[in-house]
Amino acid sequence: MRPIRTPLCLAMLLLSGARLAFLGAKELQRYRKGNVLTSKVGSFIGIDAQGKEKTPDFEHNAHVLFFVVHHTRIHSDIQFWNHVISSTSQSRPQVGRHVQYWGICDCGAECNPYQPEADFIIIGYLEPVEMRNLAYADEKDEALLYDHHGVLHTHIDLGVDPAAQANLILQSAN
Repeated sequence: MRPIRTPLCLAMLLLSGARLAFLGAKELQRYRKGNVLTSKVGSFIGIDAQGKEKTPDFEHNAHVLFFVVHHTRIHSDIQFWNHVISSTSQSRPQVGRHVQYWGICDCGAECNPYQPEADFIIIGYLEPVEMRNLAYADEKDEALLYDHHGVLHTHIDLGVDPAAQANLILQSAN
């Protein structure tokens, strides 16, 4: 019995090591694609232009759209998102009013002076995991739409036409 146990234990050890290596390789591949640490549920505490803590209002089946506001092109970003918000409100007011727009500045508090021009909330900072998720989405020219439970609903591809962007948001928010 003893001579059989040693090879059996070695075989089990090798199989376990191979399985662990396979799982590790899959996890490494996911990390390289950027899917690690992408939480489906967010905890959205931000700091607004006045330095106050801000959280989205998820009442009344509201959605929250997070996107990056780029400091180097802040005027065009604000103009674009103001047009998107206007188009959304005009197209379908019943859905449009339930979407909150949060622009996260890529330079922290540098965008704060531009808050009066924006029809959306400009936030300098979110919690680190949320900032990482948004930075990853921005690299892929996407915005993140969260549903009324604070769960990631969808990634929305960003375009150049505000009306088309508004339609994408409205379709996703239904």
